[in-house]
Amino acid sequence: METAIDFIKEFRLSNYGWGLMDVLVVTGVILAGYIVANGLISFLPTATAGRSRKILRVVVSSMAYSIIIFFMLNALLIKDYPKLAAIILSSTLLYIRQGFRLLYEKYDNLIEKMARLIDKIARGNREEN
Repeated sequence: METAIDFIKEFRLSNYGWGLMDVLVVTGVILAGYIVANGLISFLPTATAGRSRKILRVVVSSMAYSIIIFFMLNALLIKDYPKLAAIILSSTLLYIRQGFRLLYEKYDNLIEKMARLIDKIARGNREEN
């Protein structure tokens, strides 16, 4: 356990020969892969495409959240509180986006249920007349 904490505490990208340009290139490749995968998924049947998109979203979100948590722990362990605050504020955007997406899905499902209920009631009234 101490070796993991020491690794997080001592982690610096420059220790591994990485610069800002390297990080940007890796980020760009990951984003391009995500976009290409989404494009290829669109050629799949609807049910399969929906599941594949959810799996892809979970994988990318998990990677993003683990990287954020790793750098938050790093900033906390080295007591770099301004860096920690910046990470927290910037990661808040991810959490807000996720919350709005979930809220939209719940609202969309509610509207669909209400439309089916109204349709069922309307059919019942037509059959009575």
